[in-house]
Amino acid sequence: MGRVLAACRLVPPHMLDAMTRSPDHRIREVARHNQAAADRSRRAPALGSKAVVGERGGAAEAGKVRRVVRDAGQEPRFDGKVRRREGDPPTGNRDVDDVYRNTGIVLDFYRRVFNRNGVDGKGMWLISNVEFRQTPAQPMLGAYWYRNHKAMTFGEEILEVMKRPAKALDFAGHEMTHGVVQFTAKLAHGNEPGALNESFADVMASLVKQWKKGQTASEADWLIGDTVVYRSKTVRGIRSLKAPGTAYTDDPHIGSDQQVWQMKHKYRGSKDDGGVHINSGIPNHAFYLVSATLGGLAWERAGQVWYASLLRLHPNSDFEDCAQTTYTVAAALFGRGSRVQKAVKSAWKTVGLPI
Repeated sequence: MGRVLAACRLVPPHMLDAMTRSPDHRIREVARHNQAAADRSRRAPALGSKAVVGERGGAAEAGKVRRVVRDAGQEPRFDGKVRRREGDPPTGNRDVDDVYRNTGIVLDFYRRVFNRNGVDGKGMWLISNVEFRQTPAQPMLGAYWYRNHKAMTFGEEILEVMKRPAKALDFAGHEMTHGVVQFTAKLAHGNEPGALNESFADVMASLVKQWKKGQTASEADWLIGDTVVYRSKTVRGIRSLKAPGTAYTDDPHIGSDQQVWQMKHKYRGSKDDGGVHINSGIPNHAFYLVSATLGGLAWERAGQVWYASLLRLHPNSDFEDCAQTTYTVAAALFGRGSRVQKAVKSAWKTVGLPI
């Protein structure tokens, strides 16, 4: 049975572990602070959350977006100064305005593609915190969804490792989808349920990028984090749905991508909460295969199957549950024996989960 964690993060712990061995002492120090802070966050951090005026109201009318962006001021706080509310003009602060824009795109994606009214399905205010630190001494790497606060946090640029997380649309899509999971399947964040939690976040993050760009499955790069990593010959992103385990290789600062794509290579140890960021490559790749087989716009068929399946899963759903559910949903949405259902069956078989 998986555990429910206080915070869900996009950056895998093996990346932080590699950073502790970086030749750059500054990066090693950042990594150690982030590791310690991540351990604390998993034990339900006691951080205060003061409500913003008007952000705790009832459900919003369909199609109405409600966002609040706060500035944590490089502190571990959720009650920082409000920098931009829904409808406010740009502030000139890059992080604030980027997060405001990107979260709006993700909310619009969920509404237009899945007819979902906000993260909770009822139009809740979406609260984001920029320049958030889990410890004042060092910047936070990446972004988090804090379950207890139902809010997102974005860290800062870390030279040679990651550019501003606030600029990345897929970071917003990933973390907001953790919120959607919290209000739907409530997948626990450990072992296979946790890997599914991470996978749904990656799938929707990739889809929102493709949707925004109008890309077909064949045109998309299927990378997560490609706009914020320092790209080189061996670093393309943080994860790849098309080729799990190849996003980065032997980098002196962040090491190598440890994701797997096939059940025979599944990680069965205890690190990474039972391999949630490692084994998520298996369902990630299954989704990619369905999308690639069907072609066209991935959110129109494969995405519909995955979203509808999420609504049917439960906190302890495992990979087999997900495979069977997507197969059943594909029949319900597109017909038994349809091309979509056949693609779903073939994809799961390829990754080692025959239906």
